[in-house]
Amino acid sequence: MDKYLIVTGANGYLGKYVCLEALNSGYKIIALKYNHYRSTILNHPDIQYVYADITSDMCNHNELKSAIEGKNITGIVNAAALLGSSDYDKNYVVNAEGVKNVIDFAQAHKINKVVQISSVVVMKKIKGPYGVTKLKGQEILEQSDINYTTFIPAMIL
Repeated sequence: MDKYLIVTGANGYLGKYVCLEALNSGYKIIALKYNHYRSTILNHPDIQYVYADITSDMCNHNELKSAIEGKNITGIVNAAALLGSSDYDKNYVVNAEGVKNVIDFAQAHKINKVVQISSVVVMKKIKGPYGVTKLKGQEILEQSDINYTTFIPAMIL
């Protein structure tokens, strides 16, 4: 049976590379895209794009539920993030509440692994809205019952 990964933020810079590495490792991808105005970055037969918003109830998202039906989903890589906004509430909805929604979806569908992409900003003394909310997302994941790995990349070029 084929192995699948769900990748959030798949139409972003980092998400594209997560998809490429997963494909190279033999996975098929269910790639979540948030916005309709950005074109699909990767055109590959083993990538299925789904428009889905991690800031909403993913468990009631019919297109996403259809996309995973009958598939061996081995994990979710959460590469979604809000960048470039100084608005705390907007950052919180994506970077913290979004993590909770990913966890809820994983648990509801018996997906046993979540990989969270965080940021080195969480280690700074003065974090700003992005860093504070990315750290909160990490804490939500750490307090959950799900098997997880958190990556904290130092710099993304």
